[in-house]
Amino acid sequence: MQNRQIRIGTLLTILVALVIMGRPALGAHGISLDGKLKYPADFSHFSYTSLKAKPGGHLVLHDLGSFDKMNPFTLKGSTPAGLSALVFESLAESSLDEPFAKYGLIAQDIAPAKDGMSVTFTLNPAARFSDGTQVSAGDVKFSLDTLKSSAAHPFYQSYFHDIKEAIVLGPKKIRFNFSKASR
Repeated sequence: MQNRQIRIGTLLTILVALVIMGRPALGAHGISLDGKLKYPADFSHFSYTSLKAKPGGHLVLHDLGSFDKMNPFTLKGSTPAGLSALVFESLAESSLDEPFAKYGLIAQDIAPAKDGMSVTFTLNPAARFSDGTQVSAGDVKFSLDTLKSSAAHPFYQSYFHDIKEAIVLGPKKIRFNFSKASR
């Protein structure tokens, strides 16, 4: 039960990034508002990161008060500082050195419809939960459905209200249909 709850929380975060993305010119490894991407499909790291950084060590974050929950998507309670950003991954990741650009993280391909009425994501086969289980399109759909339900904070119901439905097209492919054209 606890592993399923962790997976649900992980996938809920995936969806948060979706609505923030701008309309790209083409479906590819990333999208941007103007259709131009700084990084090619095979890039290994953002230019503002260091390949010399050594893994390991400790991270201490400052926060006022305390926390009483580990699910940032519910209404009641407080989560620890940095939980969403440091624990959960999304379908796409923002680039900090170019405005309005997202690059696939859990998604390896992002293909918005030309009419702005849908976006199709192909998931990266290497995307896995912390227990090694592959992330599936069904997991993403479950997360969207949960965020749009009364089980999540009302913010997410409002935030995702223009996503009419999610349709699983295959084990690694999902399409989000919008109720109106969306950027």
